[in-house]
Amino acid sequence: MKKMTTALVLGSVLAASSLMSGAAMAELSGNIGVTSNYLWRGVTQSSDISAVSGGIDYAHESGFYAGTWTSNLSGNDYELDLYAGYGMKAGQVDLDFGAISYEYPVSDTYFREAYVNASMNMITLGAAYTFGSDADTTPTFSDGDIYIS
Repeated sequence: MKKMTTALVLGSVLAASSLMSGAAMAELSGNIGVTSNYLWRGVTQSSDISAVSGGIDYAHESGFYAGTWTSNLSGNDYELDLYAGYGMKAGQVDLDFGAISYEYPVSDTYFREAYVNASMNMITLGAAYTFGSDADTTPTFSDGDIYIS
């Protein structure tokens, strides 16, 4: 038992030290929110009732990022988003390329988008392209949709 405890402590110290040494190169953060109505692209997702949401994000100094976000919807359904991307500078323009999967586990539906955003000063332009969905059950979002923001 003592050897097992020593091994666990030693393993924990080594894992923590490797995380600490990479702390300057990467960041792990979280968020939580409460809203009176979850709106997405102008459409209520929570049937005009309040929603609780939260997420975890990982960002590396190279520009790579990944994360997850979830929120309750109406009834007992919820949304789970999984995303990853890469951000970089091109002169004075910030560019962001990525992909996101919008998952609805209770209703067993999903759709996926690739996106690109460009921003400079206070102006941001973006485009998202739906490249995968179960269009039979989610006719609102189907393959080939383009959303401009």
